[in-house]
Amino acid sequence: MGKLYCLTEETFRLPFATANKGSLVFVDAENIPKMFWPDGSWNTPANLYMLKLFHGGYSRLTDGGTLTTYANQLGHIIRYVYLNGIELHKLTDNRFTAFIRSLRAEKMLNDKTVSKRNEDTIIAIGRRTLEFLSFVGMLYDGSSGVGPNERIKAEKREVKVSQSTSSYGTVSTSIHHYWHHNSFPEPSGPKKRNAISTADIKRLKGVVSRISPNSHIKKRRYVMLLLLEITGGRRSEVCALTVRSVLAALEMDEPFLLMESIKQGGNKKSARLIPVTRVDLLFIAEYINSNRSIVVHNTCGKIKDHGYVLINHRSGQQLKPNTLTQEVRAFRIAAGIPGRAHPHMFRHRFITKLFVSFITSQEVLDKEDFRSRILNVEYYKRKILEFTGQKHVKSLDHYIDLAFDEYFDVERVNKKIRETLDLEAIKRALELLKLEVESGIEPHDIQSRIGEMLSQND
Repeated sequence: MGKLYCLTEETFRLPFATANKGSLVFVDAENIPKMFWPDGSWNTPANLYMLKLFHGGYSRLTDGGTLTTYANQLGHIIRYVYLNGIELHKLTDNRFTAFIRSLRAEKMLNDKTVSKRNEDTIIAIGRRTLEFLSFVGMLYDGSSGVGPNERIKAEKREVKVSQSTSSYGTVSTSIHHYWHHNSFPEPSGPKKRNAISTADIKRLKGVVSRISPNSHIKKRRYVMLLLLEITGGRRSEVCALTVRSVLAALEMDEPFLLMESIKQGGNKKSARLIPVTRVDLLFIAEYINSNRSIVVHNTCGKIKDHGYVLINHRSGQQLKPNTLTQEVRAFRIAAGIPGRAHPHMFRHRFITKLFVSFITSQEVLDKEDFRSRILNVEYYKRKILEFTGQKHVKSLDHYIDLAFDEYFDVERVNKKIRETLDLEAIKRALELLKLEVESGIEPHDIQSRIGEMLSQND
């Protein structure tokens, strides 16, 4: 079934307050999911809940952000009560249990032996549903109807979550509350953050030319894989990379790519700088100047060009994050890779390589030597947070930063990282050149590209 919401427009605003003379004060309210029943009618309780989340400051960046995630989760209970003729505020414990069972019983369309959702996904949907039903109960009856002695027998639990760790070993925590119901399956346990292997990346690249329908899509796919590999960016961050950022990096003596950072809390946009090589930038710039420019000219036109590097071949508009997932999945199937392969595995690989680079730069001899340098590890973590845009460790005081930089001889560390990046970039460029030779690149283009690579690493 299709989704039960659509997002408010970029120009959409909501009344927020009343000024002294009675005039309304409006606030920007783009990307809020407008919720509907399966028959297309307005879903008042669900929309009131979305307004509550909006005023709570939940993220709406990148196609609705957290609000869109919650809207998708609520779609399941909305369909369930609609198809069964039940009012939301009258849902019983038995009916809620049957709802969770229906989520667990649903199978994949192309393989009836595989469950459509894993345990963690079902629990997430169940918890969000209970939160929503509690809100709906308060709307209609003045009491939530969800609790140990209520209509739906659920309980609210709490867990301490570590927010950050300082270089002194102190940890800040916060208390999170969540709903639990006896019908929920057991959690699947901690997620394995597997990094994609170098061999699998090579195999993914190896099928691009064979399965790409035209030259733009082929080159865009190479650039997409390259950006996932060298930036460690999330899907939406890679899709949000701009042409301006690439061209600006090319002007730098030591290139840094400006990349948008998401999941920083709320709706405030932030960015980070990621060290990249000129060889990689030249490959991306070639796509921008040759393939991408033709698509823009034939579709949206230069005036309506939003300036994103990765664009849709038919519209010239920004590529959607889910397209990256679909593309990598298609490569994996075509390459016959038996295990998993998805964009976030490139991020795990990027972070792992950063740890390796920092440890190597300090010439750590073995695990015991590594343990003896525990303060160094905190320094590595802080540098990695800068490159990846994660939030688990808060920035340290400016003067402490300077002291650490002096102690660890940052210039020497950065030089070693640059050398490693340059070597890997050349290897990547040669691999891509080999693939293009096999797909029919002109000889003079080969000579020109090799000349560019050598000139950048003299």
